[in-house]
Amino acid sequence: MKIFITKNKWVSKTAILIVWLLFWQILFIMVNKEVLIASPIHVFQTFFSLCLEESFWFTIFSSLFRILIGYLCSVFFGILFAISYQNSLITENFNKKEDLKKNLSAIEKENEQLKVNIEKSLN
Repeated sequence: MKIFITKNKWVSKTAILIVWLLFWQILFIMVNKEVLIASPIHVFQTFFSLCLEESFWFTIFSSLFRILIGYLCSVFFGILFAISYQNSLITENFNKKEDLKKNLSAIEKENEQLKVNIEKSLN
């Protein structure tokens, strides 16, 4: 059976699709209320009739365009925030470096003072 599935994937996928469509149709027949669950046949008929209308395709493409614009805006702002965050880290590291320089110069002054004091005490 595994050889059949791996060699004929399109057959198994088609069979799965048919099983789910049959399940949908049986569920529609059992419920028997179009308000609760739509008939798969009616759904496909409506879909194919809508495909012939220009407004349907306009709506589809305008939705895809808005999705694309939203995606591009999120990428743009993501990059902008990443750069901003990176700059804040650079600034923070620069400030740490400057603080370390100040501390080092204070320690060097203190060290010089201690040398002078030691030399005075030895003389």
